[in-house]
Amino acid sequence: MPLQMAINRLLFERHSATPAAGPVLRIFYSSEPWCSVGYAAEKKSGYFLESSRHALQTLPVCRRVTGGGTVIHGQDLIFALCARKEDDPAKFESVETSYRHLHEVVKMAFEKLGLKPEFYRDQPLQTGRDCFLFPVETDLRLEGKKIAGGAQKRSGSVFLHEESVQPPEEISLVRLEEEILAAFENYFGIKMERILIEPEFIAEAEKAAPGCVLKVSEMNVWNSAV
Repeated sequence: MPLQMAINRLLFERHSATPAAGPVLRIFYSSEPWCSVGYAAEKKSGYFLESSRHALQTLPVCRRVTGGGTVIHGQDLIFALCARKEDDPAKFESVETSYRHLHEVVKMAFEKLGLKPEFYRDQPLQTGRDCFLFPVETDLRLEGKKIAGGAQKRSGSVFLHEESVQPPEEISLVRLEEEILAAFENYFGIKMERILIEPEFIAEAEKAAPGCVLKVSEMNVWNSAV
């Protein structure tokens, strides 16, 4: 996971420095259980006490370049989209707008698999730092449980969206990946092509990956909160 987070950060930086770069979508999985936290987690008082406390004490933790709360990975599909507002101005204009449209894509994928997720619209919602326990209106739920949540980082017109999709156990992640790719093409009216990440880019991400790891037990905010 730290390597994946490093790749996402470098992809965002490259996109910001390369005006001609087109949208890039990555889909990946965690090889083992991990927690990821928003980029400013340790600056928020009580963050680690309120969010998935047991998991944060027992699982390795990495930092995302995006914001948001704590997410537990290991049985989810994760995707990252790096794009510009100009790539689809009507859908990517703001965080909220793009978040809703990207979840329309995820909703389409689940519907192709025979499921009927819904948005959390028109519901009183509580706020908290555990991403999948405290949904927002544009998140998706299935049978009362949140199944998709994301976070973004923006700089100028460039944005990185990182998403965790946590389907029911009976849904194959491989099938879900296929349907998400198809839904992206259908919803945005595009045709995607596969590209390889250059070895030099991977090598740079491997060097940066250790910097994405957080040692929660050594952090002052954790000790003071306890």
